[in-house]
Amino acid sequence: NVIWQCGDIGVAGVYTMNQSISINGSTCLNINSSDVELDCEHLTSPENVKVYPFHSYLNLADGFFLTPAIITEAKKKLRDFDIIHMHCCRSFQNMVIHHYANKYNIPYVLDAHGSTPRSSGKIILKKLFDVSFGHRILENAAKCIAETEVGINEYKEIGIDRDKIVLLPPPFDIEEFSQLPHPGRFRHRFGIQEEHIVMFLG
Repeated sequence: NVIWQCGDIGVAGVYTMNQSISINGSTCLNINSSDVELDCEHLTSPENVKVYPFHSYLNLADGFFLTPAIITEAKKKLRDFDIIHMHCCRSFQNMVIHHYANKYNIPYVLDAHGSTPRSSGKIILKKLFDVSFGHRILENAAKCIAETEVGINEYKEIGIDRDKIVLLPPPFDIEEFSQLPHPGRFRHRFGIQEEHIVMFLG
């Protein structure tokens, strides 16, 4: 049994969920999430995935959603799971799950998704959270997942040993790109004459 802990679950989260389950059909996955940006139409697929959206009463800062109902749920049910997968560093949900994971001696992995740096946003609040909870959440993780080499360096910069970091790129289906359009078609369609173009993929 695996529990997948995240602050909110959107389209990307549902895609990753389906990909992870398709690897091992015998895995039973429970997803704890706030009800922020919840893709309700996707929640019934696949069959061995159960999503538990907890109502969010307040967004304190940069996606820090308060979902107090998760406290009772974790206290009663977390001991039944084999492993926990946490997402992002600073969240109310991770505070709660970290507490009961340690209490019930359940291992967890954490994917920060680039959220470890404190160089932007609410820097003071991030520092306060890290001193109070964040450092312990990272240090107690069985493994810290990085999606790129940049992610590895971000973990190392805050003191995580390289042996604890695992490089695991996002599970995109590269077969979708096996037949690409003819070179120049995009430029022609949108009337782009410039030699160099700055684009974004993320």
